[in-house]
Amino acid sequence: MTGAGSAVKEGEVLNAFQEINEDLHGKAEVVEKCLSIIHHLGLSARDLANEWEAHAMNRGSDDSSQALLNLSSLGSLEATLSKRGTGAGGATVTPAASTRRSGRASFDPSTLPSTERAMRKRLSMSEDPASAEKWPGAGAFLSPSPSKAPMKRRPPSSDGAGFMSPPAAASFTPSAAASTPAPMLTPGGLSSTSSPPLSAGGPTAYLNRTNAGQKAGAGEHNAGLGARGKFEPSKRLGGMRCDIGTLPGALDINLPSRYRFMYTTLEERARAQEKMLLRLQDDLVARGLEAEAEVTPVGVPKQETVTVIGRVCCEAPEGRINKASVLLEGSRRDSGGFRVKLELGQLPAFSLFPGQVVAVEGVNSSGFKMVVRRIIEGIPRPFLTSPAKKMLEFQHDSLYQGGGALSLLVAAGPYTTTDSLEYEPLEDLLKVIAARQPDVAVLCGPFVDANHPQVASGETEIAGAGEEKESVDFESLFKMRVSLFLEGLYETNPTLASRIVLVPSLNDVFHDHPPLADRIPGGVPSPWFEEERLGDLGLPFASEKDGADRRLYCLSNPSFFTVNEVAVGVTTNDILCHLSGDEVSYNPGNRLARLAAHLLQQQSFFPLFPPPADGQAQLDLRHADHWRMSITPDVLLLPSKLTPFVKDVGGALCINPGTLTKGGGGGTYAMLHIHPLPAERLERMSTETEVQHEVARRTHAEIVRI
Repeated sequence: MTGAGSAVKEGEVLNAFQEINEDLHGKAEVVEKCLSIIHHLGLSARDLANEWEAHAMNRGSDDSSQALLNLSSLGSLEATLSKRGTGAGGATVTPAASTRRSGRASFDPSTLPSTERAMRKRLSMSEDPASAEKWPGAGAFLSPSPSKAPMKRRPPSSDGAGFMSPPAAASFTPSAAASTPAPMLTPGGLSSTSSPPLSAGGPTAYLNRTNAGQKAGAGEHNAGLGARGKFEPSKRLGGMRCDIGTLPGALDINLPSRYRFMYTTLEERARAQEKMLLRLQDDLVARGLEAEAEVTPVGVPKQETVTVIGRVCCEAPEGRINKASVLLEGSRRDSGGFRVKLELGQLPAFSLFPGQVVAVEGVNSSGFKMVVRRIIEGIPRPFLTSPAKKMLEFQHDSLYQGGGALSLLVAAGPYTTTDSLEYEPLEDLLKVIAARQPDVAVLCGPFVDANHPQVASGETEIAGAGEEKESVDFESLFKMRVSLFLEGLYETNPTLASRIVLVPSLNDVFHDHPPLADRIPGGVPSPWFEEERLGDLGLPFASEKDGADRRLYCLSNPSFFTVNEVAVGVTTNDILCHLSGDEVSYNPGNRLARLAAHLLQQQSFFPLFPPPADGQAQLDLRHADHWRMSITPDVLLLPSKLTPFVKDVGGALCINPGTLTKGGGGGTYAMLHIHPLPAERLERMSTETEVQHEVARRTHAEIVRI
């Protein structure tokens, strides 16, 4: 076996340490020691540099000599790495990795064909043509009868052959499904009474559910508009009825690639906080206050009513904010960071949380305590508009919607129950996609949930071809349970025009944060097994090189994207739950709508600061621009463990689809049908007239049980 460190050159070591501001030029003995450690432990030059940086930060605080790069400190680092068992690639050997080294369970399809063979059998991708007829129009995402015949992996096609040009046996088409739905379907998805049993040993509570396909509670919006109904695929190649893109120019806040975190200094954090406060303050002055209102610095004593703008803080350094502990902190530019206490007793209603930027009217006669008479809790950004000509094209041209409604499906993980790693709920969701054929399906993480009992314990075992369980690592679990399922969706439904958007979660354990889009095309060689490749998630039809064949889009968290003219914002951080737990409110009205309104009014996907100590989102403030809202989205997706809902909040359609699973049982997803504006109205307008989208007013949305 050739290790990762066997081919490392002196120049690579010099460059790697130069990146962390350590100049090794002229230090031949130190470079030689570095090469020795690299060859001994099988590291790369970059891995050793990163390990040294962490070692110097951790040990240097106790022993200043360990922060100096010399032979002694490198010897200490080598001893530490040897004790920890760091192997090639700088990865600590985990139980899963140890298993792979011992030869018990290699998870790559080329080395474990039985695992992938079992998955492909389950997806009805076998060579038996009869299996493709079991579920016409639904993709047969259930386990067929066991077969001993070996499966052959079809080599990937660079031109999409077999997808855009399906074999004659594939007779499912979008138009046929729309006009003649398969008999097992219900308006909410698939009838539980017509589905054959799922995999043996699956989750009992989920299999025994009786409410599949039913609407969940009062989670319906504009019921009178109705669903999309019959539709025809567009006349474009692939039949897709929409374009997916990002916001134009400077409005695009999506994160393009990975970045190094935990390196933000206090000065950078303070500067970022000041920038966010001043940006919203300027917007409030320009659009939120009366023209005659004059903003006074926080803390200036005056006997008359004044208007001040600042950030809400909690008086106590720890604990939850309450009515008696609300402070207002002014900007450093205008108020020198001065704080005053807010007396809220005269307000008929309010809703405040730490980090919220507000405009306050009241009297501050002492300079230290302000009697509040009115609070303006932020101001949303403007909506995106589109030229009438473009709206007419998207909504009524035969190359796009053709006068029909635009259909979106939204679901959020976990995608498997807590007592199984078989991902039956995801299978059922893909059946719904195959049957209802939404134009876009937005799947939000977590896909491999850190809180799943088997994942948390490191005992991730999935069924092979026989009775035996096989251990896999997290990345392979995603490949075998998500990537292969998605590939099966399109291979068993080759004319399916639905596009899928994947948004990761901080609870995902199978990839580096933050952007799922920054996967490694084709992967890199494994340091343990030459035949394995790491970093490639195996997602089908996800490359820009696929052109018209592209079906999958990987986004960062949070992110904006557009579906035709509709601007969609999404974050998988459970910000609604965080806000709910750290908010003080009085007579505030609908709780869920109020929590969603906070994000819009604060122009941020995560306005809470500081974030909860036990939360996943530990904010790197250098990148705060990537979670601000550059516009108010037409549709805002906020997956949360709180009650699922669909709310029109100030013209934005805010949706919590719920989670697809709840413990060992089934959960919910959301269906949206965005109807077009009347063609006559758009035709009467000048072609360049900017038109408000009015998405919330013309959308039928519902929460459905899986």
